[in-house]
Amino acid sequence: MKNLPNINPVKALKASLPYLIAGLLCTKLGEAYRLTTGGDVIDRLLAAFTKLGLVFQNPLPSLHPFDLLVGAVAAVLLRLVVWSKIKNAKKYRHGEEYGTARWGTAKDIEPYVDPVFENNLLLTKDGSSLIGCYSNYKIINVPASVNVIKRNAFFRSEVVEVVLPDFVERIEDNAFESCITLQKINLPESIKYLGNGVFYGCSSLQNMKLPQYLIYCGSSVFSKCSSLQTIELPISMKSINKSMFSGCSSLKNILIPSSVTRIGRAAFYQCKSFKEIIIPKSVQYIDRLAFRYCRNLKAVYIPDSVKRIGMYAFSDCQEITTVRRGRSIYREYESMGLIATPPGNKEKIERMLPKYLHDIIKELTYKEFINCNMQLYENIKTEREYDYNYLDRVKCPRCGDWYYVDDGVCDTCGYPWNE
Repeated sequence: MKNLPNINPVKALKASLPYLIAGLLCTKLGEAYRLTTGGDVIDRLLAAFTKLGLVFQNPLPSLHPFDLLVGAVAAVLLRLVVWSKIKNAKKYRHGEEYGTARWGTAKDIEPYVDPVFENNLLLTKDGSSLIGCYSNYKIINVPASVNVIKRNAFFRSEVVEVVLPDFVERIEDNAFESCITLQKINLPESIKYLGNGVFYGCSSLQNMKLPQYLIYCGSSVFSKCSSLQTIELPISMKSINKSMFSGCSSLKNILIPSSVTRIGRAAFYQCKSFKEIIIPKSVQYIDRLAFRYCRNLKAVYIPDSVKRIGMYAFSDCQEITTVRRGRSIYREYESMGLIATPPGNKEKIERMLPKYLHDIIKELTYKEFINCNMQLYENIKTEREYDYNYLDRVKCPRCGDWYYVDDGVCDTCGYPWNE
């Protein structure tokens, strides 16, 4: 009998008293139903309400067995409704609109916190997904049970190196965004999915190798990785998506796999260290802004497989050097000097590129392009301009307009030379 709970009879009676009163009142319903005759159950129920005035003439409850059964059932149903409300009460925040969000408390996240506090890796209950990392450790070893890195898991973390287990399959959007101290991370061959902006703004990354069997690689994956120097792309890649390498100003060269059919919008935007690009024969579409602002790009090979080149794909590919001498400015424009294409394809390429680039389109075989001396195609132009900010302006005594002293002549009336 030791396991029986201690029950306070007074408290139990007080708790049960409302249900007892409700049950005794409901015996009157049973009595009203019992006094009706004929018809089916529904007709008798409706007729019972007409008998309520009659049965309540006697204020005492009915002790007929049927009436007591009705009262007992009503009392039990009322208790179940109250119990259900009490059970769900903790799910509601009283005085606030139901469904509104709130910040989680320490108690809420306690089931998901790593047992070792210093690691501070938030995992799902089964340990298969990494939700967040807020550790101060510089080297993070992700647990072997993890196969998914969730969105924003390492957002703005100060980690230097991340070691992923061999069975990771997905890295979701912006997982390592703005990790400006991240220098090294291994990408296992098991990874099939890289979401959008996974390494966006990781300005300390220098070398990367993508998994061989990667199926999907989103947009802006390496955008603004300003220190990235080398990248190996897998043969499984079908397209270089939007802004994938935009702002990678230290990336000097890239080998585009022969499986790629599309170079997306702004894919290599502002890759200022590119000097030479060879587009493989598999590529059919080069979207707009693809190579815009590649300031040091000197030569490009475009195969005859390309069907469309978007607007501004090769726009502003020039390095501008400014030298001031007295009141004059000398601007030196070192522009792209060669766009090579296979023999017989020049007219087609000219239809897809703006007119100012037509002079540098040459018909060369792939082997000739590889072996040619790029210095023969240097395209340097110098322009002289006045820096009017350094000149004085005077008011013309005749017409009242202002003109530059260096000109000596009013542009409006010709004063003083027409005197």
